[in-house]
Amino acid sequence: MFTLIIGGIKPIAKVCILFLPITIVVVLFIYSMSFKVVDLMNIKPILGYGLQPILKGFSAGQLSFFGIELVLFLYGMTDKKLNINKGVLLGCFIPVGMYVLTYILVVSTLTIDEVTSVTWPTISFIQSFEVQGIFVERLELFLLVTWILQFFTTHMLYFYFAAKSMTHVFHNRFSTNLIILVPLIFLLANYAKDLGDVFIFSDLLGFAFPVVLIILPFATFFVYGLERRMRT
Repeated sequence: MFTLIIGGIKPIAKVCILFLPITIVVVLFIYSMSFKVVDLMNIKPILGYGLQPILKGFSAGQLSFFGIELVLFLYGMTDKKLNINKGVLLGCFIPVGMYVLTYILVVSTLTIDEVTSVTWPTISFIQSFEVQGIFVERLELFLLVTWILQFFTTHMLYFYFAAKSMTHVFHNRFSTNLIILVPLIFLLANYAKDLGDVFIFSDLLGFAFPVVLIILPFATFFVYGLERRMRT
């Protein structure tokens, strides 16, 4: 990982491009094997309780989209002549489509009552069916492998941009910031002692999501615009 991060954004982007199609193909293959246990009647009635339950679920669901704020960093690191808007829209559409498909399949298979009672609904969904005639009958192992790949790329991106941001703020060496961040990441990784602590930390990240994505960029633009006006 250190080799990729020190190499800059280009090798990191190549690794992400390599892992993304593998993840999509594996997940779609697993989902295609589940159609025999899916019952779409379990998701009815749609909007039976109105929009209020959906609005309440935003605080928990927004954590799944944590990472979209990295686009703000990428805009500043790309060639101004390139039109990256299509790439950004595609990059947002893929996870949204995958999450919607996952939600429909999981709820259709497990029902709402079971989904709210299990810790990892997607894993329970994969374990609810078996595939005959291939070298393995339980497919949750492949799903966990894709999750590990995504954990790796996510950690790598955050690690890189955190060190890069510290370089711009403190005007020191990029490699020095990488070394400084290692013990901090280790301490944060050891914060959670059990599953309850993991969920508490996830809730805190959920509350931080709108601050990082909306409030902080607008505050930065405001300060920057005010500084430019004072100079002129």
